[in-house]
Amino acid sequence: MVALNSSNRKPIRRTGIDDSVIHASNRGPYYHRNQQYSITALTDSSAVIKEHYAYDAYGGLSIFDGSGSSRSATAEGNRYAYTGREWDEELGLYHYRARMYDAISGRFCSRDPIGFIDGHNLYQCNFVLSSADPYGTKTTELLVTSKWLSREDCDNPNTHILYTFSLKAWPCRSKLGFFIQEVNFNCRVSSCDEKKPERPGENHRYWEGWPIVRNRGKFPPALDNGLIDPPPKTRGKVSANRIVKFFCVSPDNIRQPGEILQSEMHRELPQRAETPCGVTSGSLPATNDEPAYWSREGAAGPAFTSLRKSWNCCDCIKRQKFVSRSIRSKAL
Repeated sequence: MVALNSSNRKPIRRTGIDDSVIHASNRGPYYHRNQQYSITALTDSSAVIKEHYAYDAYGGLSIFDGSGSSRSATAEGNRYAYTGREWDEELGLYHYRARMYDAISGRFCSRDPIGFIDGHNLYQCNFVLSSADPYGTKTTELLVTSKWLSREDCDNPNTHILYTFSLKAWPCRSKLGFFIQEVNFNCRVSSCDEKKPERPGENHRYWEGWPIVRNRGKFPPALDNGLIDPPPKTRGKVSANRIVKFFCVSPDNIRQPGEILQSEMHRELPQRAETPCGVTSGSLPATNDEPAYWSREGAAGPAFTSLRKSWNCCDCIKRQKFVSRSIRSKAL
């Protein structure tokens, strides 16, 4: 859910460039969206549906009031619809910043201004579930997968998870880009002779980055070896939520949307971050302070992973089944 700035009906954004939350007046209406950031409903501050929206496969818009009756046009002054982009009611087109999109023909109305980076068809659009094209220039699809590699028990409670970050297509003008990950970590540990946790719900946040170089048309994924090393003879819980984005490095020090300067990358991620519960950023460039470019528009992603783990190495009867764990990954 997202909310509208009352004077110009401009929404407040959340994690993505077109992820609307609430009108900037903080008085509503509130936006509700699907996985493509398409607006599906507007509600007021009492959660009453004021208007809702449906789309065909190419973004053709249907508008309904709160009771489900069809409307020929919005009665709420809403311009934001398919993939979170602005709908021009008079033209019957969507505004994708660099050019207009026609949902009837399922293509853009003009040539791609940056050329053949996104394929051989300069009018093609690729609005699939795990990608977006907020600028009407190139489709960016960031994928995250995870695999649990360790088989923990109380003699070896260490956790090892391999995360893989990859791109379906290279989105940059230059040959250099960075995967940047924000990690929000919560750790609770108790020694076996204590009833209260030693570190109750310790929260921690840090950012780390992986440089990726495109060479002869190929570009490798980034690999993150996630390690959790709890103290022996303890019980506890760990949760970790990760948000991943991909930023291109400007080739000419002229920053375009989704780009950072190489000097920014090394300045903003200068050192090893401090982390709790035996978690470490290793040799990766990292920081405990949010990078200045983290919330800038135009980055590929975000994608999301979530980890949960609990253990109890204080009860001999439970030694063989001490772990409860889960992990999931998805594009936002």
